[in-house]
Amino acid sequence: VNLFAPSDITWSHGGHAVTLTTTTDFPFDPYVSINLSTPAPTQMKIRIRVPAWATGPMAIKVNGTDYGVGIPGRFTVLDREWSDNDRIEFSLPIGFRTEKYTGLEQIGDYDRYALMYGPMLMALVGELEGPGGVPHLSVKPEELPDALRPTEGKQLEWSIEGFPDYHYAPYWRIESETFTCFPVV
Repeated sequence: VNLFAPSDITWSHGGHAVTLTTTTDFPFDPYVSINLSTPAPTQMKIRIRVPAWATGPMAIKVNGTDYGVGIPGRFTVLDREWSDNDRIEFSLPIGFRTEKYTGLEQIGDYDRYALMYGPMLMALVGELEGPGGVPHLSVKPEELPDALRPTEGKQLEWSIEGFPDYHYAPYWRIESETFTCFPVV
């Protein structure tokens, strides 16, 4: 399992049809539940990928009991005899990080940074003012996540303390707003 979206998959294992049904509202909610269906107890390994962007170890439960802890960037192997209606649960450890822009469009001696939330590229929404027409957030890159405040009533959007004319939203949500993904930070 390496994708976290509502889905199901059925395959044959040991002569039995096995189905995994994933229920989640990721990226709006980090909780993931995977229900297993099988007509008979089945010994097998289920591998859960802990994304490299995860902010730390990921606790995994089977049927409500702690089973193991996954490490970012690796698969965690759940090796056991599985029964019908067994349930795997975890919450993806999601958070912010900044990544330095190294592209061709440099602006003098200014450093530009993308803000990532888990796997999502965030867009800085607001007028493009500043050096080279790029907004300048006078905050250290490593301190930017601490300056973010959730925007009430808008999932996955954050205001920036000290910068009332800007907010961050997922890049994939941008329609016609003025934005940049690489402000000066």
